Amino acid sequence: MLGRSYRRSVTAAAHAVTVPAILLFITIVNLRGVVRTGAVFIVSDYLFVGALFITLGLGLVTSLAAGVSGAGDSSLAASPQTAAVSAWVLLKAFSSGCHCDDRVEAVSNGGKHSESQL
Repeated sequence: MLGRSYRRSVTAAAHAVTVPAILLFITIVNLRGVVRTGAVFIVSDYLFVGALFITLGLGLVTSLAAGVSGAGDSSLAASPQTAAVSAWVLLKAFSSGCHCDDRVEAVSNGGKHSESQL
């Protein structure tokens, strides 16, 4: 059986080769133009969305087959404080995502803001 140090060294060596290879691939693809770059990178988006739908579908089918109702256990109900904190965390995450989206949009516009966006 192989020791931990051997496995760690193999993993580190693979990591040292894999990361630069991925970065080189992304760089070369990005140099090919917007249309070709989009065509290459859309594959990963479709795979992600497909995996998401498969996961949700399997979860739904499994829960329906097991006869799980939507009522749940009343002992697991959240306290009002937990509900308030959960709502705050959800709103904070949403606002941070919106701000991030706005900054990405600003970078793609060359950092120029029109008067209507201010």
